[in-house]
Amino acid sequence: VFLINPARQKTIIHTDASGIKGIGGWWESQAFSTRVPRNHRSKLIDWKEAYAVVFAFAKWGHLWRGHTVIIMCDNAVVVNAINARSVRGQTIDPLQLLLLIAALYDIEIASEWLSSEDNWIADALSRFEFDKIADMFPQFQNTPSHRPCRETGKPMSELRVKLQTFFGMDSLPTLAKSTEPAKQHMQDLQVTKVSSHSPSNLKCSLNSSPLPPKKHQRRQPSRTSVTSEATTSIMGIQPTFSTMNALNVS
Repeated sequence: VFLINPARQKTIIHTDASGIKGIGGWWESQAFSTRVPRNHRSKLIDWKEAYAVVFAFAKWGHLWRGHTVIIMCDNAVVVNAINARSVRGQTIDPLQLLLLIAALYDIEIASEWLSSEDNWIADALSRFEFDKIADMFPQFQNTPSHRPCRETGKPMSELRVKLQTFFGMDSLPTLAKSTEPAKQHMQDLQVTKVSSHSPSNLKCSLNSSPLPPKKHQRRQPSRTSVTSEATTSIMGIQPTFSTMNALNVS
């Protein structure tokens, strides 16, 4: 059971992801609609749903400092992952990133499930069906002087800079802008694990460039669990390669 601090201001957001096109979300009178980065489009829908939440926090998180944010989502896997701070598979990457952002801005997070029918606004945003929501969000109105358009990846790029500044450049791996399918990526990762059990060698293989050895390197967190303390203290949390790769906006 996740307890919400009544002393904090409560903020409610809605997010969604479509299977093919993109992601969308809204908060009060603000909204976003954007595509999933090309190198992540082969990921499962659970990953994309979690990425939609991360994008919302990248865009508006600085405005929610000290708040409790309730994430309304129609994907039960993502809802359970956020509340449990744990999930199996690749969705752990955006979840870890979400917890880092929440800790950075001192945000308590919780999630509630709602039906796809009730989540129709975020659904329309994720499918770029701007005519359905133009009356609610003026930025998506189609007029002779204004054409509605999808948002760029700028919020994610700015988030990457903030995390680099906080963690320090040495703690952030170089991002490889790969467009390989997720299946091939996992196969390559398995081959790397067989050839070497060294964490430093694994990083070198994934980044295609050697990294200087570090003394007293901290053990990388498990991909199948995230500690709940991440939302209350950001010190001691080190982003993994795959977590930071979710910031790739190409």
